[in-house]
Amino acid sequence: MPPGASLATAFRRRPCATFLAVARVAKLGRKAACQRKDHLDKLSRDLVNDNQVIGIEDLSVAALSRCLRLSTSVYNAGWAMFRDMLTYKATDAGRTLVVADRFYPSSQTCSVCGRRDGNKPLSVRSWVCAGCHSTLDRDFNAATNLMLFASEAAGHADSLNACGGRVRLRLAGAVSHEAGTHRSCRGTGAVGIPTL
Repeated sequence: MPPGASLATAFRRRPCATFLAVARVAKLGRKAACQRKDHLDKLSRDLVNDNQVIGIEDLSVAALSRCLRLSTSVYNAGWAMFRDMLTYKATDAGRTLVVADRFYPSSQTCSVCGRRDGNKPLSVRSWVCAGCHSTLDRDFNAATNLMLFASEAAGHADSLNACGGRVRLRLAGAVSHEAGTHRSCRGTGAVGIPTL
């Protein structure tokens, strides 16, 4: 179609070709929707099967699509569908789904010492904590804080020590030669009768 021409004008000029083009676009849209649903279904099933506690953040999808001009990519990601799938699958499997409030400062709080450094623009992808001088990736830090929040909210983390003072639980670093414990990390060994 030439620029400025409407779909109705193109349909009057070549009705068959326009009808076929519209049908082709609709078919591609259906295929993308089915692939998105299948991917989210498998991902949510894996998360529910592999974890006892799942922590997510309550995001305002409408506000994200308005403010950040990401409407197409936000809606194409299917966040609301993913949350719905996680909710009903976690309930069916007896897992705990913890939803952090949308104003929870997951990317503003240091996951090592717990100090809150305030708002940061989205262009800041990594930052240094003023309290403990740790260099933190914005997304990894937010995910760690959500994991700690979900563990504490579900009662799986002990946040009081023997003397009664508050402690901030930290992630333990893995040794490079440590064996993996997640299902996807397990190697496939040879199965059969050992030979001498």
